[in-house]
Amino acid sequence: MDIRKFLTHKRLAFHNYKKKIPTSENARLIDHTTESNDRYIKNGTRVEKLYLSGYSDREISFFTGIPGYMVREYADIVKSYVNEKSNNVQNRYA
Repeated sequence: MDIRKFLTHKRLAFHNYKKKIPTSENARLIDHTTESNDRYIKNGTRVEKLYLSGYSDREISFFTGIPGYMVREYADIVKSYVNEKSNNVQNRYA
């Protein structure tokens, strides 16, 4: 079974965080405690910093102890926001 085909609550929590949704609202949306939500966001930001520094998924997984499939989910979100940001900059100067 390929877990990546489904949106996990961790992925949703980090995605909502990137959209600047407040923690309390984010926790309510995914039906988890604010503590759990904060943990998902913390892990996502750890992955984001390492990913943007050029580390591979395998290295990030090793450094953080986060499973590889979850590192890839967080990294996919980071990639989408980096691409979105660069597209917005290009459109501004086009």
